[in-house]
Amino acid sequence: MAGAPAAKKQIVVAVLDTGIDLTHPDLKNVIVRHEAECKVLEAYQACAAKPGAKCADPAVVDHDGNGYPLDCHGWNLAQPDDGQGSESLGALPQSDGVLGDAGVQDFAGHGTHVAGIIAAQLNGIGVEGVAPNALILPVRVISGEPNESIKAQDTSLPGTKEADLKAPFGLGDIVARGMLYAIRSNAQVINMSLGFPDPLDSDLLRRLIQIAHARGVLVVAAAGNDSTESVILPCRYDGVICVGAHSPDGSLAFFSNYGYGVDILAPGWNIISTYPMSMTPVSFTDQLGYESKDGTSMSAPFVSGMLARLLGAGLSPDEAYSRLILGARPTRDSKIEDPALFANSSLSGNADLGRAFQAVPQALVLPSRKNPSRIEWDRSSSAVNFAFQLADHWLPAQNVTISVEALNPAVRLAQTSWSVPAWNALDEKTFATSISILDPRLDSELDFRVTVSGGNASARSFLVRAEIVSPVGPQTGGGTYSKILPIVDTSGNNLTRAYDEVKTVMLNGLAGREYLGITETSSARVAELLVEAPGSHGSVMVIKGKLTLPKNGADINSLQKLLNPATGAANYALLEILPPAPKQHVQAIQITWLDGTMKPIRPAQSVDPTVTAMPEDFQWQLRNGELVATWYGVGLIPVAERKPFDPWNPKDNTTPGLRFYFLAHDGLHSLSLPATYPNMVSLLPQSPAQQKAGVVSVLLSKGTDYINDYVFAEIANGAWKNIRPMSLTAYHNIVGIIPSPVLSLDPAQSFMGSAFSGYVATDVGPKGSRRSTVIKPDGSTLDVTAASIRNFDAVTDVKGTFVGAKRVGQFSLTKYEIQYHDFTNGLAVMTSQRRFSFLPSIFSIKSVFSMVVEDSSLARATGETRTGGLYIPGDFVFTRAAQVIVPKFSESGKLQSVGRPAMFQLEAEKGCSALASAKNADSNGPSEFVFQCGDHFLSVPLAY
Repeated sequence: MAGAPAAKKQIVVAVLDTGIDLTHPDLKNVIVRHEAECKVLEAYQACAAKPGAKCADPAVVDHDGNGYPLDCHGWNLAQPDDGQGSESLGALPQSDGVLGDAGVQDFAGHGTHVAGIIAAQLNGIGVEGVAPNALILPVRVISGEPNESIKAQDTSLPGTKEADLKAPFGLGDIVARGMLYAIRSNAQVINMSLGFPDPLDSDLLRRLIQIAHARGVLVVAAAGNDSTESVILPCRYDGVICVGAHSPDGSLAFFSNYGYGVDILAPGWNIISTYPMSMTPVSFTDQLGYESKDGTSMSAPFVSGMLARLLGAGLSPDEAYSRLILGARPTRDSKIEDPALFANSSLSGNADLGRAFQAVPQALVLPSRKNPSRIEWDRSSSAVNFAFQLADHWLPAQNVTISVEALNPAVRLAQTSWSVPAWNALDEKTFATSISILDPRLDSELDFRVTVSGGNASARSFLVRAEIVSPVGPQTGGGTYSKILPIVDTSGNNLTRAYDEVKTVMLNGLAGREYLGITETSSARVAELLVEAPGSHGSVMVIKGKLTLPKNGADINSLQKLLNPATGAANYALLEILPPAPKQHVQAIQITWLDGTMKPIRPAQSVDPTVTAMPEDFQWQLRNGELVATWYGVGLIPVAERKPFDPWNPKDNTTPGLRFYFLAHDGLHSLSLPATYPNMVSLLPQSPAQQKAGVVSVLLSKGTDYINDYVFAEIANGAWKNIRPMSLTAYHNIVGIIPSPVLSLDPAQSFMGSAFSGYVATDVGPKGSRRSTVIKPDGSTLDVTAASIRNFDAVTDVKGTFVGAKRVGQFSLTKYEIQYHDFTNGLAVMTSQRRFSFLPSIFSIKSVFSMVVEDSSLARATGETRTGGLYIPGDFVFTRAAQVIVPKFSESGKLQSVGRPAMFQLEAEKGCSALASAKNADSNGPSEFVFQCGDHFLSVPLAY
């Protein structure tokens, strides 16, 4: 590379990945070789190849003293892949509790590709790596391809034995063990082209990164490939050099994660590198042993290779990092995206090795923390405390001025400038001030522009971020805008409870104001029914009764309240998921019928899973004066309805078919589809009138392939009724599409129908868009189309449709974003979905819920005060605090943006737990968050 001097010494780069092809001609001479271990291993393998030979066990001795026996070329901590054969060295015993073996052969190709970018040898055959002076130390920590200054107080390394580590075995902990091996093997750079979400966070890995940093080992990681600001672990750990990807034209690659926490960008698009000789490439088919790949996984090794070159020239680790940042070229604006979206794509820009070598020695002040600063707010105070941390790199700084500007007009800083006369290299300094909250409707994320100027420091500016969280605890409550409901018995006496789990009681599929508190003991499960009721000083939560259940391996799924339309009586149905019976794989659902004091009123029932599987989501139908569970599925004819054995048709009773099933007090019953409309499309949400009458509504069709006619039908008292045609001409075929409820923005009307959505043909709408049809209670329809805002994106799912007297809106998920569409005015806005590609999309689909929010600012412009919202529960893969995402409007009612209001960023403290289901909106108010905190419940209406 131009401007880069020749290396003076070899640098060991550990590649924590899927292993390496030890025989690849471009790599075989640049792979670390521990001679003492290799000699013993090769002698053992030669002996083992002789039939009947008795070979001495070499694995009990560590021959080179690093704690890992037989690690000739590296170490393997990954589990074997099924179908790939043994990825270890055979049945070699392990040494005294050290996890792993020396089998580093790559069966996925990812690690070999990464290693080639760093150090492939120029030999006239294939490609050349960034750092010809580097030696690769392969550390196998994953078996498949990934989807893609803080000083440690104690720098002593832990032992290699599992008894010393005492760490769990999640992915983060396996990677930590790989890092321990790399540090013990004297690696100077560690590359991690991999990632994992917060639940796999590893205390051991955090500790080892601190130790590596203190020992001068540079740790590099990939930012992730989800086009989101939410950088993955381990890239987000303090002390890790986080690398995003840029395109060949120098702009941010469309797939790359970006923004706060990303240090630098490097090439990541269409990168040709080494590939296992035994594997067939998919993209690059000109020659075996090479493949073309995209991703930040490819960007990280470019930076690792550059750091190896800088270290190889005799530079210190801190100077190497400083030169890398100072030498970065500006990232160019995208030609296919709005440049404003990615104006701060990284801390420095695009990596440039030549410019790094040419950088002038100077002080370099940068953020020292990767995660946003935490600001705690009680949802009412007008001022909060804020602090951020910076560290100086390379030369000591003198007479430096630190200035900070709030980029959100809803806040004002009390202090905006600090003078630092002297700043030692590698020292971290904290800058603290207070923030005045000028508008309580502010977003939970605040960005600040920090500018470094004066003295001998590099003049530069960058963003630091703060996150506002409202703690909810037994003492803190939920702030001014919440209500406290003490737990009492039926006599009004105050009680304290420490439930292991609290579930919302469902009424006709909606979350109401009743709850089920579950306590686990060593021998039983105790379930208590709590009902919100008026008390002498406000609302209270009354324990109406309890039920003791045996610990038999069953899980409580839900408690449903049933209002019998015929009698008006209120009873409850407790649903439990039973463990599979011996030699069966299907879990059965058991229903226990209870009265209002949780006393059983008839024997529990379940469905034989060999007949059919009862799903968790079913509807209630009034049949012969009783409410019966009703669902649709594949199964056999119930035993009570089977005909006598017919020798001419012996399979008549044992052939599975598509049927409606009813579970009544006298057992399981079925109903076949009408002969004229034999295709089931979906159950539809019940309207209040249908719930009151105990009627189930269904969408049926007839036709073949993609040409279908549709009808709306009802099941009442176990029979088909009111079959009438329905026009769904926008869709050729919607069989298998699950309808979503339509939430009402009108307090006076709780039910607005249901919606179907499907992909739109390119001759009907924009590519990657989804068309939704709202089926209103009167049977009429409303069609809307949600298109992707970003050019390369596509709408994948519709999460909530909201209909009011004057407005129609919808939240949709794309591959990368959450979008809100205001169909009334033809506007759309978006925010990052913050989903990681190594998590199945079902995680985001199943963990995001639509709800109704009260927005007082809308009253003047529209006369309506309600709008849609998306709820993301806390303690999931995305966030510790519960979040609500809402559209934001101007004073004139024009859609402006979508954000995460700080007022709804609630985090349960110790002693409190958040309920997974928010209470649904009704005529009395919007949706509510509910927390259980010892002796009381806390309800937080989503109004602002």
